[in-house]
Amino acid sequence: AKAVSTYCQETGDDNPDDVVGYRVWLATAVVKATASAQREHDKRKTESGELICCGPLVRLSAKEENKVGITTEGKFVCDYCSYKSELYKFYDVIKTPGSGRKTAVPNMALQVA
Repeated sequence: AKAVSTYCQETGDDNPDDVVGYRVWLATAVVKATASAQREHDKRKTESGELICCGPLVRLSAKEENKVGITTEGKFVCDYCSYKSELYKFYDVIKTPGSGRKTAVPNMALQVA
């Protein structure tokens, strides 16, 4: 049997900016973020109003990923143009009064367990 560490390695074969390994993500948040980033990428225009159409799909960037406890937030990038999306959270947060960073639901669940 393979050791668990074999499956948890954080190395990419092709691109050091590829997101590899396991993540704790809220599936609906990732699907919505991916669709939004791709739509935004595909609708970009030059200053003269012409569509910038480089063609490929956007991908998550490991360099633009932020770990928030056991969850993550990240940006999508295009390898063929300068596109970089806004930062998307791939988790829900605990609603609390006041300002400041809110606790991610999986992080609170881990503390309670």
